[in-house]
Amino acid sequence: MKDNTTGLFDEEVNAEEIKEILTEGSSLIEGEEEYLRDDENIVNLDDDYEEFARTEPDDFFYEENSYEESPFLEGEENQKDNRKALNEGMNLKDNKESNEELKKESEKDIKEQEIGENEQNKEIDKELEEILDRIKKRKEERKEKNRKRRNLFIIAGIIIGLFILSFTKLVNVDRVVVKGNNYFLDSEIISMAHVKMGNNLIYKPGKIRIKSYLLQNPYIEKVKVHRRLPSTLVIKVKEREQMAAIPYDGKYIVTDSDRIVLRKTTDMPHLTVIEGVKIKKMKLAKELEGENSKHLNDSYEILNLMKDHKLFFKKIIVDGDKTTIYIYDNLICTGMTSDIKTMIEKNRMQEILKTLIDKGVKRGRIVVSENGYATYIPTFN
Repeated sequence: MKDNTTGLFDEEVNAEEIKEILTEGSSLIEGEEEYLRDDENIVNLDDDYEEFARTEPDDFFYEENSYEESPFLEGEENQKDNRKALNEGMNLKDNKESNEELKKESEKDIKEQEIGENEQNKEIDKELEEILDRIKKRKEERKEKNRKRRNLFIIAGIIIGLFILSFTKLVNVDRVVVKGNNYFLDSEIISMAHVKMGNNLIYKPGKIRIKSYLLQNPYIEKVKVHRRLPSTLVIKVKEREQMAAIPYDGKYIVTDSDRIVLRKTTDMPHLTVIEGVKIKKMKLAKELEGENSKHLNDSYEILNLMKDHKLFFKKIIVDGDKTTIYIYDNLICTGMTSDIKTMIEKNRMQEILKTLIDKGVKRGRIVVSENGYATYIPTFN
């Protein structure tokens, strides 16, 4: 059998080479069953190669109903065909691996294409959304413009209507309402405002002129004027409150708590009289100026404390650092100016005066000591 085997192959192709070739291509040949199968039987290429080598040339045959040739052909002349079959099997393996790589690359390309399409779709959606936003914004802008235009027409119509109405007798003044006045009578305010019944409510004399006329009086601090259609004029004033009278050149200068000069009078008003202050400058509706600003400031600080704590003093005399307050003609309070301020701020003055008034005491002296404490002395002098 050995001789027959060697006779089957030439010297260059022996059993060892066939074994090596079969070993290298066994995995591929196993995967390619179409080359190893006849109608019912499968050639097992894992059999021992010596078994294959001992096979007589006559043992290679085609089965009667076979539809596929064996890849290994008998005879020396067919060695090249055997090699070709093995190479084809190896090529099939390479093709399979190549196909798998192509499949993976194809799947990768498909995924990349899908990702690209998704990104493109997102960009398209974003562009569409921006377009829709712009359309919506333009619609809103158009609506806003239409609304403004409509409101403009309405306002213009109202203005034109009022303008026409302002020249009719329907807006002539037939009633004037005055508010906020205490010092002046209603008729005095109306007279100072130059308002006449039957005048045009809008143009005669007009809101600006009414304010100007009234503010010329020092007692008038603020003025508001408005109309109630069709024929009512409303004047609201804020008056300055006269608080003190300062003797000056044989007369009395009347001021408010902010030292604004309100008027001069020869009659002594029922106000707190401030003495011990020398006037430097005095002008109606302007702030009073004194030669000694400290004395003037101290006097008005005590005056404002009196107002805030709802007290009334007949007279305040500031002399240096000392102050004398006349509560009645024969009941006075004396002490350092700073101590008297403290006494009023802490309501001790009010308590003492209430006790004395309840007892009917209207004569004597209240001496204020340090830190605002006081002692009552029945004697006046």
